[in-house]
Amino acid sequence: MTLQLNFLMTSHRPLYQTLASVLEREIQEGKWKPGDRLPTEVELMELHGMGRVTVRHALDLLRGKNMIERFPQRGSVVLDPSLVVGMRSLDTISDVVRLGMETETEAVSWGLVDAPESAAVFFGKGQDKVYRLHGTRQKLGVTVYAVTSYIREELGARISEVDLSSHTPLELIRNLNVPVVRGDEEIWAESADAQIADELHIPAGSTVIIEQRRLYGRGSLPIVLATTWWRTDQYRRISKITH
Repeated sequence: MTLQLNFLMTSHRPLYQTLASVLEREIQEGKWKPGDRLPTEVELMELHGMGRVTVRHALDLLRGKNMIERFPQRGSVVLDPSLVVGMRSLDTISDVVRLGMETETEAVSWGLVDAPESAAVFFGKGQDKVYRLHGTRQKLGVTVYAVTSYIREELGARISEVDLSSHTPLELIRNLNVPVVRGDEEIWAESADAQIADELHIPAGSTVIIEQRRLYGRGSLPIVLATTWWRTDQYRRISKITH
């Protein structure tokens, strides 16, 4: 403890940067492992003799590096940087499948429903009923996004609700030997409504990133219409640009 205090007092950097470096080093050295809770703000203030603003700035730096996630009631939880979702290329259908495999599902609802207007337009004439899945995806206890997927009736009827806890609809459709050959995507930002905010554990009205994917099989057969609401602190997109 004395070594830490002396280190902080002799550093010429802003105190919050120095404290962030101390905590980062402790995480890298294994003192705090993925899933562990860091000391509370009050405990860090007492341990290092710093004010609350300084401690919060230090924790914000670590959060910006995807090393921790902060929760109003649970405090700061250490993340595994090698498993943080979002920071990857999503250039192919396989990339989308892999992203889903790296997270855990909490299926909020699953069943056959009347196709809403957006799904009816996508699936086309004769598709009055579709299967709807709404759930959240988590990594190391952190909810990273909520998603609503609409699936063709004849495909959804072959999917077991039990399997949805460990697989995404796209994985299960592939397991049915139904090829997904192409897709398109729109991305935009808007304010989260009360339901989405509650599911993502963020204040109502917070900005979220929305991805809407339309996936097709052979012969341009519409298969899945999926809308995803990402927490902005968990979303990072890498795209390849070629000439």
